[in-house]
Formats: sequence, C-alpha cells, structure tokens
Amino acid sequence: MMVGVESLSRVIFLSNAIPKSGSTLLFSLQAELLRGAAGLHPYDYDFLDQRDFPNNRGFVADTTHPDFVAMLEDGVAEQGPILVKLHARVEGALLEAIASQPGVAMSLILRDPIDVVLSARDHFRNRGQFHDFRTLERGILTANTTFRAIFRSAVRASQETELRILRYEDLLVDPTGTTLASLPPWLYDLVSNAGGTSLIDYERARRQSRHQLHTGALRRDASKLSSGELALLTEGLAPLRREMGYGNGGD
Repeated sequence: MMVGVESLSRVIFLSNAIPKSGSTLLFSLQAELLRGAAGLHPYDYDFLDQRDFPNNRGFVADTTHPDFVAMLEDGVAEQGPILVKLHARVEGALLEAIASQPGVAMSLILRDPIDVVLSARDHFRNRGQFHDFRTLERGILTANTTFRAIFRSAVRASQETELRILRYEDLLVDPTGTTLASLPPWLYDLVSNAGGTSLIDYERARRQSRHQLHTGALRRDASKLSSGELALLTEGLAPLRREMGYGNGGD
C-alpha cells in the first residue's frame, strides 16, 4: 500500500475518468482544492508545459510516453502539487505509481453509461469530436469495450491501492464533498492541515471546465430518442450499467 508524503509540494494527483463523465469539472475542483491549499494558482500548467510529453491544459493522452512515466517514477520534488487529467486504464506505470510511489494518488469518476453515450454523441454532432459515437451502435460498442476496460482496471486497482472511484451524479449534488472524497486519507489530512477544505470555488471551476449542465439536471435529455433508439441504448448498455452499479441495468 502506497504511503503519503509530508508536503503538498511533492504530490502528483492523477484525475482519471471515463470520458464524458464530468472529468473536467472534477479536475477543476481538485485543482481548486489541492493547488489552492498550497497557495498556488489552480490552473497553472507551466510545470507540465515544460516537460517533454504533450498535454492540453493538464490532460495527458499518452500515459505511456517515456517522459511522463519518468515524472511518475522521479516525483516532482518541491514543484507540486501537480494535477494531471487522464482517460486511461490503470495498469503498467500508472498502477505502479499509485501503488508504490510516495505522493502519487489517483481518482476515477464514472457516469451512467446511457448518459455517457448520449453526451459523446452530442459532442460529435456539435464539435465533430468523439468519432466513435457518431452512431448509437458504435457508441455502445465503445462503452462496452474501451470504457469498460478503464472501469474494470480501476476496480482492480482500488482493491490494492487507495484509488477512489466517484460518480458524476454525486459530484453535481455535492461538488465539495465529492471532491474531498476523491482524496486518499493522507492527502485529505495534508489539505485539511493547510486549511484547504474551504477554498474550493465551485463557480470558477465550473467556468474553467465550461460545464454547461445545470446542477439539478442529472440525466441527458432522451425525449428526442425514438422508441427503437431508447431500446437499443437500454438493452445494449444494461450489463455495463449493472456492473457500474446503476440500478438493475435497465431502469
């Protein structure tokens, strides 16, 4: 079991997620919390920008890049806390880091797979991204393969590390409490001792993440779906929903 460190300046926090699960909102709230407790600007990515692996406002797509792996192995000395957003299976260097490297922690946020698929399809229609979701059939396949693999790897990792698994639905109802729950005990204590638990600026985090969904609207709008499309979603995603703990899978 990984042990903590005595200073926030040595922390690397990996904010992992199933895509389209409110990951940028949680990442922003975690930045408000951790970097705010250390007296740093929440959204300063200079440390990552100076590294030799690509990142986009803290998001690292290639978690196998040698320089990213080297950062996990070497730590960040007195330059943290460093926050990184991921959509990755918890294996290889990532698993090794959260299991054995002092100061490295991870959370994973997930969301009802039906809402994930609908959100990703909307994203493709509006921005031309998430090509695997251009049809419901392809989106369901991606959720049942790629996204399931991320979830299962995180569940396995949570059984031997302090990785925390969270839900988007809980984040919207209680953003502060869910953000605090994403931290392992040793990191929560560091933040608490620094007075950081009261520093989260939810509205600034929401603006930073460009989060558009109103706090009370937990579900995507399925009213425009045909009965056939709705049946395709509920039947195609029922096993995954059960596995992730969303009702009996078909409700």
